[in-house]
Amino acid sequence: MTTQHRLALSRDAFREQVASAVAKLGVPGIAVVVRQGGLAEEFSCGSVAKGDRRPISASSEFEIGCLSNFLVCLVLLEEVRHGRLHLDASLQDLLPELRSWRNAARIKLWHVMSGSAGYRGPTYHFLTTAPWDEHVAYLASATQLFEPGAAFNYHLCDHAILSSIVSRIRSMEVLDVLQGTYGCRNARNTFDAAIGHGWDQATSQFVAWPRTDDCDESRREHQLRVSPFRLLEIVAGIGDAGELRQWAGQCGTSIPSNPAAAISTIGMPVWSGLGFGKYADGTFGVTGSTHGQCCAVRFHAESNTALAIGMNTRTIDLRDHIACVLMRQLLGIRADDLQLPLPPPFTSSELAGSYIGGTLDDESILVSERGDRVVCQVTLAGRKVEFLVRLDEQSRPVPVPGPMPARLMFFREPASGRTCLQFGTRAYIKES
Repeated sequence: MTTQHRLALSRDAFREQVASAVAKLGVPGIAVVVRQGGLAEEFSCGSVAKGDRRPISASSEFEIGCLSNFLVCLVLLEEVRHGRLHLDASLQDLLPELRSWRNAARIKLWHVMSGSAGYRGPTYHFLTTAPWDEHVAYLASATQLFEPGAAFNYHLCDHAILSSIVSRIRSMEVLDVLQGTYGCRNARNTFDAAIGHGWDQATSQFVAWPRTDDCDESRREHQLRVSPFRLLEIVAGIGDAGELRQWAGQCGTSIPSNPAAAISTIGMPVWSGLGFGKYADGTFGVTGSTHGQCCAVRFHAESNTALAIGMNTRTIDLRDHIACVLMRQLLGIRADDLQLPLPPPFTSSELAGSYIGGTLDDESILVSERGDRVVCQVTLAGRKVEFLVRLDEQSRPVPVPGPMPARLMFFREPASGRTCLQFGTRAYIKES
């Protein structure tokens, strides 16, 4: 089947799906663009802001949020390609000011790029306000929860480390590097841009997000803007399929995942490495969200297929659903075709206990036995939420379906054998 035919088959259905999301959920606008081979097509619907007549499009610009970490990693990979940097270089060698950090000699560059350096991250407030010298002081006494490379634990302190390396190599601020290399634009100077929206509980609708000129001053690269069309251009230059397979095999960390959640259309990645994730359907991608907006890019190097999404609300599950459904249809992949590694067997008593979170903001997760079930008590948005887990016939922990997607899974740290828990982008380890 030709590219043109495959796109034609999905065009009306997906345009209808995007329009339905805008209408039913009250989302002001969604910009979607797909590319397969040499053909690109847009599936955008809505406006750049609520009450604004200007239509949203794949040329509209969105704040990139954590996508900035992906772009920083691409800068570093370009240095690796030219032999000016090595993925196995230690942080101690790359940033001499970190020599007082006792783990800096064994944490490699690729560990930080894959979110698996293993140390416990500071609070979000610290991350968005503290200058680099305060990060250095924090890292000198940071708790090492996991062996480097053993667990995926995403937080913004990794971004601060990687940004410092880029600034050192390029002799300029990382904000200027991203603007010059990838054509990102500073939010303060952008006028043709999508406006972020937040959910207003009082009126049960989305309202425009306040201006963000003074937000996250120490991480202004998160406020850089890029269009979905530009994201497609960026991923087109990442590397060929063989290079991606090599990276996935040598410099990455698997992410334990509930099979039902990973196979679903809002699934978590099953692998993280060098700034992007790999999903159960074999595609690579990365997501970002900030200030009432979210965006994503997914790509499949073997078939030269990619898509990019921008939304002027922070409706993350909807973003991920559209990305998964569209990519899988373009590639002819069914959920039944997906296979994931099974978790190891446990006993209920091995699972029960208190688990320390991957940052200082994360409250402990309490796991207890309740009859033939295991109860995981998690704090979300200030309230306690329970997730139930059962042990299957092979004693493997399987989340019990509930009203919320159970994005958690138990695993063992390879080096120590200690029981751990993956909850979304954070890793937790059981207290001894």
